[in-house]
Amino acid sequence: MAKKKSEGRRGSPAWMTTYGDMVTLLLTFFIALISMSTISPGKFQQVAAGLQMIFSGKPPSVLLGGKSLNKEPLITSKKGIKEELMRIIEDERYKGKITIEETDKGVVIVLKNMALFEPASAKLTAHAKSILAKIGTIVIEHTTNVLEIYGYCDDTPLPKNSIYPSKWHLGSARAASVARFFAIELKEKRIRERLADIQLGRFLPDYFYNPDRFIPIGVGDKAI
Repeated sequence: MAKKKSEGRRGSPAWMTTYGDMVTLLLTFFIALISMSTISPGKFQQVAAGLQMIFSGKPPSVLLGGKSLNKEPLITSKKGIKEELMRIIEDERYKGKITIEETDKGVVIVLKNMALFEPASAKLTAHAKSILAKIGTIVIEHTTNVLEIYGYCDDTPLPKNSIYPSKWHLGSARAASVARFFAIELKEKRIRERLADIQLGRFLPDYFYNPDRFIPIGVGDKAI
């Protein structure tokens, strides 16, 4: 009577166990490296935009106002930024002209009741450059967040010879002027990749304006 062939061992080969352990250890190692590294918001957004284009075939949309794509900052600011900014507020020259608020998105700095721009212009005044230099230095040193800049206009009608077709364009130009000051005139390379989201404050109501004085969009502006 013929002998039965011995059945081989069931299950995965022995080397698979060693291989699985090695892959798990490598994965743990890379996760530890990522957790200890600092994520650059600018680079992160570039990667996200690239992935969006690859999978959807459409380029990422451009924000012309309203809310940011992210409800929360990619990286929280370091401790001490609010305390440093408060020192500026305590200066008699800026009392009642600068407000600072901590929100879910980060620290919001509002400049008001100051001649930051020449009338109906996006050109920064010398006083504006002085205060922006102080604020910019603190922001650069204490946070790695993406900076959002909002340009505002009052309800004064634009002159007929204005180079801006509407206040929407003027608000955009003012936001861009501040971004240019931070990136070029302030000469801080670390801030350039974080000026990724320049937004327009155009006619957004704010507490330091009287809402009753607002002029609807298009009223008093030149036809485009």
